[in-house]
Amino acid sequence: MATYIAPSQIAERQLEYFAQKRVLVIGEIEDQFPIELSKHCDKVTVFTSNYITYRMLSSSSKITTLFGASLPSDIDADMILLYWPKAKAEAQMLLEMALAQLGNDTEIAVVGENRSGVKSIEKMFKPYGPLNKYDSARRCSFYWGMCQSAPESFELDSWFKHYQVELNGLLLPSKVCQVCSVMVSLMVAASYC
Repeated sequence: MATYIAPSQIAERQLEYFAQKRVLVIGEIEDQFPIELSKHCDKVTVFTSNYITYRMLSSSSKITTLFGASLPSDIDADMILLYWPKAKAEAQMLLEMALAQLGNDTEIAVVGENRSGVKSIEKMFKPYGPLNKYDSARRCSFYWGMCQSAPESFELDSWFKHYQVELNGLLLPSKVCQVCSVMVSLMVAASYC
């Protein structure tokens, strides 16, 4: 039997929530639990913007693993498993992105460590529908809810701050992701140095 991180262990205790579901796994995935989960679901799709996670899981033929900045439009899922990330803003972005794509009547399970702020999902999910804590162990919590009021759309660009950077007298349009604090220069600054 594989050893999983604490949030995966608490999800493993709640496998009945995932039975006969098409699960989209998003968030701070640090182990191979999605592969185990596939034995209990109709389908498991993992979406990540972390290339290390993508490489770790993409070799499995039991799940579909996607890497990118935003969800593709053809996601086939009726349930979300959100691994609570370290940044609350990232959780909000992932939640909005997934719910806008999957719509109303999407079930959601959220797992995470209490010290990482997973309890804030209770307030964060209120605009979308009911959500309750069903289990806690090993300083982690398991929440389950149902989306009844999905966001109408998701715009990735709205999660960036736009500004200009001056480099050697040139103004470079740039943007910073508010979620991950990564600066993206629209021009390669090194070529101007």
